[in-house]
Amino acid sequence: MAGPAFLSLPERRHKPRSGGLTHVLDKGASLAATESVLQGASAHIDIWKVGWGIAYVDAALPAKLALLAAADVRS
Repeated sequence: MAGPAFLSLPERRHKPRSGGLTHVLDKGASLAATESVLQGASAHIDIWKVGWGIAYVDAALPAKLALLAAADVRS
């Protein structure tokens, strides 16, 4: 996907990247929200961080981790 003409950015390497990593901080996103973000931006997301103890109380965590793995996003 080409960016806007006024914005000059370096070429982005393909996954797995060792530099220029992009992460998402999950503060309790639903499974549907996670799926929606991944559908639109998984090619640009390298790491998905589950924060603030959410992993202990999120019943959908196994399904969310499966979505992330399928999208080649580390968690």
